[in-house]
Amino acid sequence: MNYILGTGRFNVSREWERIWRQHNLSNLTGRPNAVVKLEVGANPNGPIDVNRICVPGNLGHVGDLLNKSKPHDFCGWSAGVIALAMIAYSGEADLLYLEQDALAFGPWVSQVYKDLGDGDMVFGRKMTSPPFMACGQSLFLIRHRFIPEFVSRYLAMGPDGDPANLPETKFQKLEDALGTARIRRLSFGYDRERPINFSDPVFYAQKLTPDELRELSGKNLLSA
Repeated sequence: MNYILGTGRFNVSREWERIWRQHNLSNLTGRPNAVVKLEVGANPNGPIDVNRICVPGNLGHVGDLLNKSKPHDFCGWSAGVIALAMIAYSGEADLLYLEQDALAFGPWVSQVYKDLGDGDMVFGRKMTSPPFMACGQSLFLIRHRFIPEFVSRYLAMGPDGDPANLPETKFQKLEDALGTARIRRLSFGYDRERPINFSDPVFYAQKLTPDELRELSGKNLLSA
């Protein structure tokens, strides 16, 4: 496992930042080459630390493109993933991406690599309950050799600000174009779907509520 752990950051509390860092970084299999955090909407005069890239602008959420409150072709999530992918490529490493508001439990890195197998990319399953997205994107892995093709294909799909061309849909289009031998799906996790089975030996979830965090803490599952 030769990977860089990448994430984004925008407008999260210091407490959540502490939970994300202490839990996810203490629960890794192997040692990442680096942990890279791309922070948008950052204070240009704020502190800078190693592997933290701070930019004052913010391309916005995909919803900002859909409602035309932002004029850009790509939302902050897409641009951040592309930037992190190229950083990983420069470092001769895979990109393991974990969203800023997601936590992972158990031997999740090992399971991600197991699910990837000899494929090029692996991401979350199609959602069969709300919010019914084409896939889960809060945790995924891109093999180093595939990064240039991934970036090229993703950008070639065009702007995000189209309901038929959301980031989740683009991942689905990659699978449709390249087939399941190259593009795989994770065998575990919940992303934004609920309910969560906290007894699963390995899982991940995004947008955890205060009640869910209390339950995780009560079950001694949080490393923070």
